[in-house]
Amino acid sequence: MTFITQTSDLKKAIIEIEQASAVAIDTEFHRETTYWPELCLVQLAIKDHYWLVDPLSPNLSLEPLWDFLRNPRIVKVFHAARQDLEIFYAKGAVLPMPFFDTQVGALALGYQDSVGYQPLVQQMLGVRLSKHAQITDWRKRPLSSDQQAYAADDVTYLIQVYEKMLQELEHQGRTTWVEEEMRSLLNPELYNPSTEFLTLRLKPKVRSKSYLDKLGTLVALRENVAQAQDAPRKSICSDEALLEWAAASPQSTKQVMGMRAARRRPPIKSFVEKALKLEKDQSFEWEDVLQEKKPLTRLQASQLELLKLAQKLLAQDQGISPMLLCSASVLEDIVRNHALPNQLQEGWRFEVFGQKALALLEGNMAVGVEKNRIALIPVK
Repeated sequence: MTFITQTSDLKKAIIEIEQASAVAIDTEFHRETTYWPELCLVQLAIKDHYWLVDPLSPNLSLEPLWDFLRNPRIVKVFHAARQDLEIFYAKGAVLPMPFFDTQVGALALGYQDSVGYQPLVQQMLGVRLSKHAQITDWRKRPLSSDQQAYAADDVTYLIQVYEKMLQELEHQGRTTWVEEEMRSLLNPELYNPSTEFLTLRLKPKVRSKSYLDKLGTLVALRENVAQAQDAPRKSICSDEALLEWAAASPQSTKQVMGMRAARRRPPIKSFVEKALKLEKDQSFEWEDVLQEKKPLTRLQASQLELLKLAQKLLAQDQGISPMLLCSASVLEDIVRNHALPNQLQEGWRFEVFGQKALALLEGNMAVGVEKNRIALIPVK
């Protein structure tokens, strides 16, 4: 193990890493009191060496790491990569290419949905990892021996999991399945969400354009203030207060602070002042949201249950997680539209599920018993 606090040592480490075909990467960070995640540690590992890189060291620049993440020859291996990618995009404006997420790979091999790193290591390698430093303050220096051991485990076993998983995926002909999922995680919009996305994440119950525009305007302002102060969104103004504010349209500080949600958790003064000075609400795109969906008919509800069963059966046949095929909302859209969404119109998902789902709805397939098991059977 090498603990790195100097830019020159990071450059040397990367020279060594670049001799390998794959490197395991993990991060430790702190964001409970900040808007932007504070990167506290980067772990790197190849087969016979691992490095703990200290971003908090005043003598370390992460520029060599950002350059390395762009190296197209070396696979960057993560487990549950979403947060790591978010940090790299925020700090270095970079998304690693190519990369591999062992959590996605586990779905393609039939492991339980959203399997965690520790149970995956235990299932694939028979190793039980320590959890002693799972909840810890990674900003403190020096790191304890428990912290270093925990951080090292996150990558030293990850590279072994990746190598074994890759063999299994290649044996089953599913590497392209996983690669398709990886590409979806490299969309920069995931890490720079729109105001519309952030607004709908609050799950507003009122679905009128005027209300959503008001709420969206407040959400956009809260985002700007939180970024400027590097503070968590909810420390600026709670989600509940935003929802109530958009409905009540208070005109004074007294009225704002009189709201039920604000009495429980008052918004900060600077946000209140800026929000009250806004002359008009912004206009956003809500067309899809405002299209009220009619309740499913009795027939459609039965068809949805049938598709859910088909999804489960076909996933079992392939030894994969049903989540890898599509979400529950996609199944409902298929029933409503009697058409497949783009993700199911081609590739392995069409072959495994899409074409059979349509055939089932059109009466060309049925659920029945075949060879002592429940299966989808073509209708003759």
